[in-house]
Amino acid sequence: LLAAEEQPGLDPAAPVRALDALADAMRARPSADVFVQVAALNHHLFVDQGFAGDEEEYDHPDNSMLDRVLQRKRGLPILLSVVYMELARRLGVEIDGVGFPGHFVVSPRQASPRFFIDPFQSGRVLGECDLRLLLRRLAGTWDVEPTTWARFTAPVTPGAVFLRINTNLKRCWARRRRPEAALRACERSLLLRPDHIPDLHDRAVLLARTGDLQGALDALEAALAGHEASPDHACLRRLRAELSGAAGPV
Repeated sequence: LLAAEEQPGLDPAAPVRALDALADAMRARPSADVFVQVAALNHHLFVDQGFAGDEEEYDHPDNSMLDRVLQRKRGLPILLSVVYMELARRLGVEIDGVGFPGHFVVSPRQASPRFFIDPFQSGRVLGECDLRLLLRRLAGTWDVEPTTWARFTAPVTPGAVFLRINTNLKRCWARRRRPEAALRACERSLLLRPDHIPDLHDRAVLLARTGDLQGALDALEAALAGHEASPDHACLRRLRAELSGAAGPV
């Protein structure tokens, strides 16, 4: 549905049929052993089918569109993870998405000890030490509190996947100076979390950048209704003051 909104005329069922066909084309069905399951999935997706992370145009919008990822066999970590999870689900294998900071991965639900799979790196199998090294490369540290580590490596919901894809698209379109496209992504995220202050802030900024200054001010007034004294809403009040100054006398 996200891809269909971004590409008018796209049949939302087409990527679903493509995923069905991808599963139907798998010659060897995974066994009960989780390592055999992962090996079979990895071979089918990354060897037979040739899926890979897009290293050359990582930030391209196509890497966040399921239909384009299935056609091009290239994508961001999170979209390749979606393909991996959906292929596994069709074959009766339970794979969870893991919203690791800066790099989405997946993990077999029944694995003990637990391990992770990186679809962006052709299904590379990762242990906790590998993830800590990745965290040090991305964030400059690998020493985090146990509760924080548990949150970093916890399975995520489909809603969280949707929000992360939208956030990627919002930033991607903003960097390309496409505020109307970034606004679509922001609006989609607000459907799931209507009180999320960063998205409310970005929505007003993007409305202003599309030329709808009054719409931006109206959006801020609606977001601030009942929250004028809240410290959490200070950034919205500052933005309202800036935009009100830009609008001039009313």
